[in-house]
Amino acid sequence: MPDAFPDLGALPFRRRRDAGDVLRETVGFLRANARELGRAYLAVVAPVALASGLAAGLYLAQVGDAFLDPAALEADPSAILTPAYWGVVLFGLLGSAVSVAAAAGYVRLYRAGHAGDVTAAALWDETRALLLPMLGLALAYSVGLGATTALWSIPGVGPLAWLALAAWSVPYVAVAMAARALDSETLGEAWHRSRALVAGAWWVAFRSLLLAAVMFYLAVIVAVVPLMVVASVLGAGPIALAPLQVVVFLGYLIPYVAAFMVHGSLSARSEDAAGD
Repeated sequence: MPDAFPDLGALPFRRRRDAGDVLRETVGFLRANARELGRAYLAVVAPVALASGLAAGLYLAQVGDAFLDPAALEADPSAILTPAYWGVVLFGLLGSAVSVAAAAGYVRLYRAGHAGDVTAAALWDETRALLLPMLGLALAYSVGLGATTALWSIPGVGPLAWLALAAWSVPYVAVAMAARALDSETLGEAWHRSRALVAGAWWVAFRSLLLAAVMFYLAVIVAVVPLMVVASVLGAGPIALAPLQVVVFLGYLIPYVAAFMVHGSLSARSEDAAGD
């Protein structure tokens, strides 16, 4: 099944790529559209990122000492379940959904031929339409992955088995996210589409996403560490997590765009196979 969405941008997404191509063209896409994408994306995502950072900072301020006293924590594990903890969970989940939806919304606008005309309002309209689907995907994946934590109870190999399962799932979830934004009406359709696309190409999809993840972490470290040093010198403490979280959310664009590149590559591969 071909993508239902057009591919009219200067850089086509629906083109076969190896892992190196995915990383190189992801970086090229972000550079070419940095000003427009950065402005619109931050306008949509920054409020949630700030709220997430503030919740995390408040939580650390409340319970930071508890983590330094294992005996007290073991005696009363509920001590860490403060209202701020639930704020971290809520804004973490919401922030994940909003950032994915905003990235997906920009890709949709770009592929529709609107690069250069994307405003914050236009991106918000796309984000709002995709927010519930992406939230549903995030919840489904969190629940599914959480259910597999029973593997941890297997002596010796349990944690490794869980880690292998989590790694195996990454290409399927990433491609399902892109499929839900571009060519699937429901989460179930997106999952089936992802399974069909990733079949026979899991390794190249995984390598592509792994390279993007490494670049994301390196970029965040380079950007965040100096800010953390400045915050420490100024005595900003946990509150500094709010602006730092905005930087992290901006970095999410690297793996998110890479996921769409992988989806486009696998779609082209599927179409080529169908034409043979």
